[in-house]
Amino acid sequence: MLEALDGCTPARLYRMLADEMGVHPVTLLRYHRGQLATLSSERMGKLRGVHRRILAGELLPPEPPERDRLARCNGNGRVPAARLRPLFDRLLERLQITERQVLYRCLTERTGLHETTLLRYHTGALQTAPVALERALRELLSECATDRFPVLKRADGGDAVVPRAVYRARVDRLERTGEYQHKSELFRDLASLVDQPAERLRKAYYDSRIRLVPRSFPDGADKLTEQMIYDPSRVWGVGERILHPHFGAGVVREKRPHRAVLVELEGGGEVLLREGYRHDPYREQRTDRGWNPGTRRTRPLAS
Repeated sequence: MLEALDGCTPARLYRMLADEMGVHPVTLLRYHRGQLATLSSERMGKLRGVHRRILAGELLPPEPPERDRLARCNGNGRVPAARLRPLFDRLLERLQITERQVLYRCLTERTGLHETTLLRYHTGALQTAPVALERALRELLSECATDRFPVLKRADGGDAVVPRAVYRARVDRLERTGEYQHKSELFRDLASLVDQPAERLRKAYYDSRIRLVPRSFPDGADKLTEQMIYDPSRVWGVGERILHPHFGAGVVREKRPHRAVLVELEGGGEVLLREGYRHDPYREQRTDRGWNPGTRRTRPLAS
């Protein structure tokens, strides 16, 4: 959890876990240090639930108390600039970029500081920096730890870009669905969707010298994946692949009566799924004699 919440102190994590689990922070400290030998299954389930919410970005640690903020800040909301340099370098490593201007442009949109000012904070030309800059750096590190990479722009402008690792992860997820036997077919379909040569997409996937790729590349892979996600309102054809959120990937083998399809799962077994389902937008009307929609009576009125 501390790795996912990069920059969070253990004390802040204990306070957040105490609110979510109902366990005293000192008890959580003893669990963390290994001073307690066992943990109940109920508490372990709650701990895993909090961990999943942190990875999904739904939970953030509470702000430090006022006395802690004043102790680490200098005067009116400023911190030593030397403390921000490791955060800058760690972000450049996480985002896999070598052009510092790309990071400065992203921070400018979040903090309103000029790119030259950010460069001076990074290189140590200025002694102190605003607390808002440190907060923005730590938020970016936390987002990268949970695979929520920010939208970046090249130093010379142009289209939005993302780290190459994001694009590789989306392509690998699309390949795991089993829709494509070879990556060449995958790149060909992706090229027609994003209007780019397939060779460029292949090179962006394999060439480790490439650091940033256009944002349209992973977005196109997401669209191809979404086309296979099971939707009960869609009509499926025999031979099409279905990616079900609970049953996993499968192939439509047969169409059955009453708007049902037989899907053969990759893990083994078969399942019947509904297709062409349209929810009735009209409420069911009551037809029993004597029912008044303006009252709560359900019995027939006496004649």
